[in-house]
Amino acid sequence: MFGGSAVLMLVASSAAAELTLDDIVGELMDTATRVQRDRFWEENEGQQAVITGRVTDVRPEGWVLPMTVEMSTSRPDVSVSCLVLKSSEDAAAELGIGDEATCRGNFFNYTLLFDALNISLDNATVE
Repeated sequence: MFGGSAVLMLVASSAAAELTLDDIVGELMDTATRVQRDRFWEENEGQQAVITGRVTDVRPEGWVLPMTVEMSTSRPDVSVSCLVLKSSEDAAAELGIGDEATCRGNFFNYTLLFDALNISLDNATVE
């Protein structure tokens, strides 16, 4: 009986919640040291994230990168790059500058440069 309970507990705890803008910003910018940022990255790379923002550009597919939706966020020092799945390209192509959009994808990368953070999500869908 105990073994069955342990298995259920492991299954329940393996379902991680989606990362949000506040989760990522709080761990990478506000008061995080380099060691804390590295640990957060190691623990969350590839985790599902969902971020809503305003479209600043939609870049077409290139040689290396897929179609990408660029967004500003509620924080002026944070932007998001959504590398869009083929199945979401039509929805992304309909977006205009200033439209509100929600990007859901895997936490793929981040760049923190001169106190400005860019968050990249890949295998993303946009709504």
